[in-house]
Amino acid sequence: MGKSSLLNRVLAHAEGRGCQIVHLDFQEADELTLNALNPLLRWFCVNASCKLQMPPRLSQYWDEAVGSRVSCSLYWQGYLLNQSDRPIVLALSHLDWLFEYPRVAREFLSLLRSWHEKAKQSDGWRKLRLIVDYSTDAYVPLDVTQSPFNVGLSLRLPPFNLEQIHALAQRYELNWVNSEAEQSHLVALQQLTGGLPYLVNLALYQLRRGGSLEDFLQHTSEQGIYGDHLRRLLNVLQMQPNLENAFNQVIAAEDAIHIEPTLAYRLDGLGLITMQNDRVSASCDLYRHYFRELISIEKTGA
Repeated sequence: MGKSSLLNRVLAHAEGRGCQIVHLDFQEADELTLNALNPLLRWFCVNASCKLQMPPRLSQYWDEAVGSRVSCSLYWQGYLLNQSDRPIVLALSHLDWLFEYPRVAREFLSLLRSWHEKAKQSDGWRKLRLIVDYSTDAYVPLDVTQSPFNVGLSLRLPPFNLEQIHALAQRYELNWVNSEAEQSHLVALQQLTGGLPYLVNLALYQLRRGGSLEDFLQHTSEQGIYGDHLRRLLNVLQMQPNLENAFNQVIAAEDAIHIEPTLAYRLDGLGLITMQNDRVSASCDLYRHYFRELISIEKTGA
């Protein structure tokens, strides 16, 4: 959906408004760090200190008697936030890398939620602005009172309509889209991608490098530009048979159907389905055709 691009724009805006920026990427943390809460929180605090150009002082705040979560909160409140006269924007990129360690993820995410609650009562904590960037491919069940994902302002990026696809194509300087003859091809692109921003953008980016939209529409299998993306989705589904079975039901049906809500939420997070009240359908022809063909091949092989 363009999370990294949006995050960079938000951080540039915040910096322009005089905020201090702490941008931490969980891809940079090694497995030993992510696998246990205490190393993770110490990594978190040390890196935040470095981003703020402040010397790390963990020894002054870390106390095994109160635990690593309380120590981490004391470090942020008593040192990082207390020493700053400006708001601090804490941006956490690729937080989903932590989801592979559910126990640690629950502890860390509930800590973030507690900071949000503290900000309602404490001027010190009110200086902290929190942004989390994560892929919804992964799933960590959390109590509603512990999750940091159900507070603040939630924005959902809808699929592009035909006018928006046309405008994006013009930004790529694909001037041929202005001809009436090419309008039908843009409609075909919208139908293929369902207007999903990532799929549309990748197609237009590739077309900017050369080739025609008509040729592109003929090569949409694993050998085409979406090959890596489709294989990644297939891998996710094959690792979770109940999710794969649910999606197979969706693409086999001609109309929208009802599936178990938790599975619908996870398939929606993958971008594979469109939700219409309590019913779901495949989000685009690309996914419908690709996965239907796989099912057909499996049945033939059997």
